[in-house]
Amino acid sequence: MNPRRPSILMREQDWTWGSEELQDKVEFAINDVRLTLRKDYPTLRTDWFGAIGIDPRHLAVWIMTDLDAERDVIIASDKLNSLIQDSLRQVNYPAEAISHICGTVESQETVDRDWDGKWHHRMK
Repeated sequence: MNPRRPSILMREQDWTWGSEELQDKVEFAINDVRLTLRKDYPTLRTDWFGAIGIDPRHLAVWIMTDLDAERDVIIASDKLNSLIQDSLRQVNYPAEAISHICGTVESQETVDRDWDGKWHHRMK
């Protein structure tokens, strides 16, 4: 199931996954994060998921690198969360949620080694 689209069961229960407006804001902000980080890491990927329609704080941001060494440099720089939060501020994401949102960085190298190459197992 794609976390950005509710399943049929969720729609039948009138369950709100997230407003399109919030999803658009997140997409724009995370794209900005990706473009900024790709200046140093051209193959870097990003993803996000969360029940932002329930509460905008329920946003998980993933930064995916190819190598452990790249991941380690991003983590050591201690600037990722500021970058994510600043990007969310620029798109007028709900201010009360921003300080609760942070990013997780992982490498394909680790996922291949420790999680049999399966990102969904790593993200659980």
